[in-house]
Amino acid sequence: MRIAHLSDPHLMRGPQAAEPAASLTQALGRAVAIEPRPDCVIITGDLTDTGHPDEYAALRAILGRCPIPVHLLPGNHDDPYALVARFGDTPYLANGISASYAVEYAEVTVVVANSCVAGRPYGELGADQVGWIDKTLAARPGVPAFVCLHHPPVPLGMPFLDSIMLTDAAELEAVITRHPHVARVLVGHVHRTVS
Repeated sequence: MRIAHLSDPHLMRGPQAAEPAASLTQALGRAVAIEPRPDCVIITGDLTDTGHPDEYAALRAILGRCPIPVHLLPGNHDDPYALVARFGDTPYLANGISASYAVEYAEVTVVVANSCVAGRPYGELGADQVGWIDKTLAARPGVPAFVCLHHPPVPLGMPFLDSIMLTDAAELEAVITRHPHVARVLVGHVHRTVS
């Protein structure tokens, strides 16, 4: 299974909206042009710059042109409630009504966890969600799994980002350690322009 990973498109409204929209469109175009084509795209947060409904409307218009499944999760610039309001009950959130969900492909389990804390730049999963991740991973022990969240659980060596990483990283690490079939942990938060 091939997964394309994107993060932090920061879609905006207003006069500066064109550039991030064009960048996301271009990134998705490049992802689906890879041969062999990825089976899905995961966008690990900061989908929008402010979480405004118009920004999610722009995101939905861009994603509507993508010919492969896309899985979304919020970042600290997003509003998880607005995300669910715009994308709940769609394949982008696994046809559910939560910003945390799992997608079971034949070859892999994709576990999407909402690490956002309202009004704060740092991330936290919380005991209930860590327990849900553990239970979800235990359900398919023979299938590789990807755990996806916005906030990095380990220091990246960038002081600003390290100050707003995942606060309960040790709890997540304990879960990941119990499940050796976890192939990767995909995170966002890092901005890098690829040309």
